[in-house]
Amino acid sequence: MTQSMRLTLFGLCTILLTTVLSSCSKEGNNAPTKTELLTKQMWKIEKSGLDADKNGTIDLLDTWEACELDNTFLFKPDGSGVFDEGATKCSVTDPQSSEFTWIFKNNETILSGIIPALGFSGDANISALNDSTLEVYQDITIAGTPVRYIIRLKH
Repeated sequence: MTQSMRLTLFGLCTILLTTVLSSCSKEGNNAPTKTELLTKQMWKIEKSGLDADKNGTIDLLDTWEACELDNTFLFKPDGSGVFDEGATKCSVTDPQSSEFTWIFKNNETILSGIIPALGFSGDANISALNDSTLEVYQDITIAGTPVRYIIRLKH
């Protein structure tokens, strides 16, 4: 093989390798958006409660009845949502489902909305949003003491 053939072959291999590597890196950048993560399937309550020292750990857990733990929250891409009571309703007079609204704020770091079934309205900071967990919090004051209220939902 002559010197010029080796240089040509080397050049072709370099181009091929560069093309393969750049296409692989582009595929790796297809991470879902926060809207896609939020709206891909229904959420259920995992836990909620007060974080007294604001360190991200719930110090005082809320108590949820079994009939509440099968409730679902479906966030839709258009900013609407549907709350559903699930298979077991706590009160037969409650509607099976109701609607709510939501939006992202501040570069998708805040989830804002009115979700009566969670007792939630206003802005909540997003501390986790991934394939399995949605965790939001609000800083509130109870009896003059600032605390953090955390709600964690799961798929």
